[in-house]
Amino acid sequence: MSIRFHEKEVRDMGRTAQSEGHRARQKDHVIDMVVVRRKSTLLTVTEKGMGKRSELDEYGCSIAGGRGIITLKRNEKTGDIVAAEGGPAGR
Repeated sequence: MSIRFHEKEVRDMGRTAQSEGHRARQKDHVIDMVVVRRKSTLLTVTEKGMGKRSELDEYGCSIAGGRGIITLKRNEKTGDIVAAEGGPAGR
């Protein structure tokens, strides 16, 4: 799952503060965080070497505590997502 939200929805916190942030299910883990510009893409990479590049326009803005959308469906061929990276569109 991935979620896109505006930085203004994240409040300032110190190093020792805790927040609910993204509402992950118990079996889920946060893999990466990407700060993006307009007209960007998101590259998602799996443990078995598969990659998927998505236009960030496909990810509508949500609230910071939301669930997000499915970015890549995990299966035996792909394995788990291990990294994500944002970049300019058209690469």
